[in-house]
Amino acid sequence: MRPYSFARSSPRAARGTTLVELSIVSGLLLIISLAMAMVVRNAVDFYHSTNATLDAQQGVLFGISRLSQELAESHRDTLLVQQGADTGIIFASPRGEDDNYEFDSFGRLRWQKFICYYLGKVGEPEREISALMRKSEMLTGSPPVRPPDPGGRTVGTFAPGAPTRVVGRYVTGFEIKTAQEVTAEDEKLDNAFGNRVLQIKLTATTDYRNSFSVESETSVVLRN
Repeated sequence: MRPYSFARSSPRAARGTTLVELSIVSGLLLIISLAMAMVVRNAVDFYHSTNATLDAQQGVLFGISRLSQELAESHRDTLLVQQGADTGIIFASPRGEDDNYEFDSFGRLRWQKFICYYLGKVGEPEREISALMRKSEMLTGSPPVRPPDPGGRTVGTFAPGAPTRVVGRYVTGFEIKTAQEVTAEDEKLDNAFGNRVLQIKLTATTDYRNSFSVESETSVVLRN
């Protein structure tokens, strides 16, 4: 018959895990958890900061491109420029709702709507950001062939029921120099373009963790 053998347990194995050892292990796990949480938080902050920076750059570039294209088709007699609390610009456009031109029986271009670009706010109240906004208002009746005057329109009260489009996010600065201001600084522009030039400058700024700012400026020659 094969004899049974009985292993003797060591005193250390018999006494189990002490409270001191549990405290040490718990402390190490807490330190590791805190370190991982900081890594994740920094990664999330970097992601949001990078996205905000890209949005600011795209907002300035797309905003000034779209605005300059539409302004180039306008006429200086249709302009209304406002600076201050309601910074923005209103001008007439010959394009209709379908973005096409319309002509009368003599081949003269008709002016079909007014457009307004201004600074506004988007987002939830606790996370609002500044943005470049756009509205348009179709002219009623038969569209005129003469450049229409903006009349009583203002940036703050322009087409209150019209849909609003966000053109550029994080845009915080919108500067407009009229033809008179520009040509007073550079007489060559007056001679070349007959006092029909505007200067537009957009500034975008983000303050998410690391502040970032970008500017873009262009000159626009209006239609005769």
